[in-house]
Amino acid sequence: MRARHGAYYRQLAGQAHHGLRGAAGQIWRDRLVTESGNLRAALDWYIATGDADAALSLTSGMAWLWFINGDFTEGARWLGDALGAEGPRRPEVEAAARVWRGYCVGMSTDPAAGVIDCEEAVAVLRTSDDRGRLAESLVVYATVLGFGHHFDRSLEALGEARDLLAQAGDGWLLAAHDLIVAWNLLSLGRLEDAEPFARSSLARFDAADEVLVVVSPLNALASIAEARGDLEAAAAAYEALVQRCRATGQPIQVPFSLVALAALRARQGDDAAADGLYAEAIGCSFNTWVTADALVGQAAVARRLGDLTRTRALLDAAAGHYRLIELPAGPPRVLASLAWWALAAGQLHDAAGFAADAVEEALASGDPATQLLAETAVAAVKAIADPTRVHVEGFLALAQRRARGPAYRSLIDEPDVAALAARLG
Repeated sequence: MRARHGAYYRQLAGQAHHGLRGAAGQIWRDRLVTESGNLRAALDWYIATGDADAALSLTSGMAWLWFINGDFTEGARWLGDALGAEGPRRPEVEAAARVWRGYCVGMSTDPAAGVIDCEEAVAVLRTSDDRGRLAESLVVYATVLGFGHHFDRSLEALGEARDLLAQAGDGWLLAAHDLIVAWNLLSLGRLEDAEPFARSSLARFDAADEVLVVVSPLNALASIAEARGDLEAAAAAYEALVQRCRATGQPIQVPFSLVALAALRARQGDDAAADGLYAEAIGCSFNTWVTADALVGQAAVARRLGDLTRTRALLDAAAGHYRLIELPAGPPRVLASLAWWALAAGQLHDAAGFAADAVEEALASGDPATQLLAETAVAAVKAIADPTRVHVEGFLALAQRRARGPAYRSLIDEPDVAALAARLG
């Protein structure tokens, strides 16, 4: 009886691997969620009987569920349990599961560890004859690399994947490929290059009748509009995204879109609206790093609204969340925000210390947006604490360089930069 039960749910997971993509994605997602108890029971039975190959096949078969739902912690737990099972296993099956575990770990708690897991597994798959698993794993690996701010390495992995996907004619995975390319290029500030890939991803997903993941290229296009300075168009796009995500039951995308919309409202000068949107994002997010980013954004809003006690509490909470996930860009974001908080509190010495620490941490992160955030905090402290001509002109030059350079959505200090530039100018 247990053997038949296990075989049935192993087969179900295998069918779900493709069923989760395209027109039937929502049906398959709901079915797997409903059957999660039975799937877990089958996995536990395979682990108990020493059938590692079956355990790994079952978990990697349903891995797109965690990609769609964003429940990375749960995915890491299931895949970790399967990888720890005893018994013989095919190298390519183990490698595929290891890539997915690296993805779930990298997107939830430890990007660096996730990159290492994915890199080792991809190396194994390159020696196998399974080109399909290799192509999919390269796309997953590239996603983790991008999240860890290794944008050029991510684009290299995607270039390797594209050749394989084009040969196979896999339109859905090509859409996912184009999506990750677009986000990498957007993160590098290459807006003109990013937009065609975002639109190609949208077209490919539409051709595959994709219902769930299609919101991601829409999010990318909204980000591009914001980066170009078309704030009204971007706001309308984010609001539409939130509505679409809620209508199709996509919990991972709702907080993303709410955080983006909150930052946009803050840039438009509506801190009260931004405060409410950040609170809503924090309330519905179950991804630690999204929550931390929202807390940093809300702290900036609270500071501009004059509540410095609440500002510090929010930043302390964000720092705690970032420590849990070891995200390199997290600590410098908090430190730069603490510099602005100390300036608002008249604590100029502390502000200088926070800003200097932010620069040091930002350099280690390798993220250009975070480095710019930290450099701006240092320039702001100098211009306010010692408003000599050199310091004032240095800050104004940086503000002008930011206005002419790439627009990063993570720069939550833009209202402060604009206000200080106007005051000094």
